[in-house]
Amino acid sequence: MVDDEKVVQERVKGNRYGSFDYDFLVMRAFDKARLTGSVEFRGGYWEERESVVNGQVVTEKFYVPDTRRTFINSIRVCHTLLVPSHDEEYEEAVKKIEERIGELKQNRDDALGDLGDGKGAEQDKIINDYYQAVVELKFAQFTELMHLLQRMGLLGMKAIQEIIDPEADY
Repeated sequence: MVDDEKVVQERVKGNRYGSFDYDFLVMRAFDKARLTGSVEFRGGYWEERESVVNGQVVTEKFYVPDTRRTFINSIRVCHTLLVPSHDEEYEEAVKKIEERIGELKQNRDDALGDLGDGKGAEQDKIINDYYQAVVELKFAQFTELMHLLQRMGLLGMKAIQEIIDPEADY
């Protein structure tokens, strides 16, 4: 078992209610966002793999997820966990980010509509440019979320250590 899984199991055992607490959920969501933002971004695609089962070659088809959407969704989770904080500075920043994403989406849809039936490389470029811009905006939102955590007193080594091991004497 990896160390990360041990931390989760110990944290659940250590909680008198037998469930995760808010700080721990926030920490896990931010860790997931950090991890999904630390990969090469690419679109999803279908892949086929051959394997031998009982002496016969079997082809399996499966979907490899879009890492851009995975990152965007992980930021949505962090946002959802922190929305009840009602922080005006964060809300203003997110409003601007969401407005810009709306503009990008409209521009993407207009450009795709102008293509008509002409798909292929041009369509891929429009979609990739859109996702590249959205991912950059979501990184900006992640930064704003980190500032919010700091204002809430949840960001800092002591706070993180207390979330991981509340019984330790720091």
